[in-house]
Amino acid sequence: MTQSFGFKRLDTDRKHNNGLLFGLDTVIIKDAKRPVTFLADYFGGPAATVGLGLTQNFTPKLNWAVSYYLPTKSKLPVSQTQLPKQLWVALTYYHSL
Repeated sequence: MTQSFGFKRLDTDRKHNNGLLFGLDTVIIKDAKRPVTFLADYFGGPAATVGLGLTQNFTPKLNWAVSYYLPTKSKLPVSQTQLPKQLWVALTYYHSL
């Protein structure tokens, strides 16, 4: 069984991870220079996951973000690999190429 970063591959059952992909972003704090945006995402397939998050600009080039991803099922259907809950915290700098 092939493993990547300690987790078994999602394609153990040799099926594609096809599924619905849906996202919604909306500004919840309407500040002229530093609005706060709420993010909601859904990724379908055997590893279906719901994600919720917030992001805000400090400056036009610097922003922060935090997101939490929660699988809709606890394990993959064939390999029974445990699906992880994930918390992401980011500080991003935008640079033009």
